[in-house]
Amino acid sequence: MGIREQLRQHREKILKRWFESILETYPAETVRFLKNTKDQFHNPVGQTIKEGIEGIFVELTGEGEIEKITPFLDRIIRIR
Repeated sequence: MGIREQLRQHREKILKRWFESILETYPAETVRFLKNTKDQFHNPVGQTIKEGIEGIFVELTGEGEIEKITPFLDRIIRIR
């Protein structure tokens, strides 16, 4: 089994940790909001971060082109 397959098997854990790592850069009150507000219209920042890290994960673990990661990173970086 290759590294990509191993990463795919742990997808949810990895994405959760990435999300938490990003949230650690925000103040505590903001973290609570971003974690607990699930509605994408009330929490577009949290939604953008989740979509971004999922897209990055898919491209890193697939046979896709690495250049496809740029738009996902761009959206996350623009939030900051």
